[in-house]
Amino acid sequence: MKAIAVAELEIEGGYQEALHDPFFADFDETAVGAKDLNLFPDCLVCISSESLHGPENAGLMEILAAGMPIKVAVQISDILEEPALREGQREFIAPAAQIGKMAMGLGNVYVLQSSNSHLYRARRGIFAGLDYAGPALFSVFSGSPRGAGTSCGACE
Repeated sequence: MKAIAVAELEIEGGYQEALHDPFFADFDETAVGAKDLNLFPDCLVCISSESLHGPENAGLMEILAAGMPIKVAVQISDILEEPALREGQREFIAPAAQIGKMAMGLGNVYVLQSSNSHLYRARRGIFAGLDYAGPALFSVFSGSPRGAGTSCGACE
């Protein structure tokens, strides 16, 4: 980033050693503050609940806790999923349906939970989450695709 800024100034013919050298000498990742981060566009990440287990779940919470203006949409297909004890682990892994509760516990995350049939009615909340300056989590229950189009057996 530092090299790009220097290069842009040099291309434009605006680099002045006396003015810019001291600034760029001390410039690193700590020089970027909240005001600077607001200049970056928000990032939208879409995740399926099937891909959120163990380390991925913890990674998502880490990203949301960082306070960056990232927007995350999680498609949840099974809200009745039981907590699982993964092989080789000693603790239960929370089901994807509990991600919203976990994110609310962070205190700085905008959280909207809805079913896909209710998204139109929740549009004001969606827009509010997209406009929120910090991280936002949109947890959407879509229904399970596994049983779609199959007979329950009672009609056969």
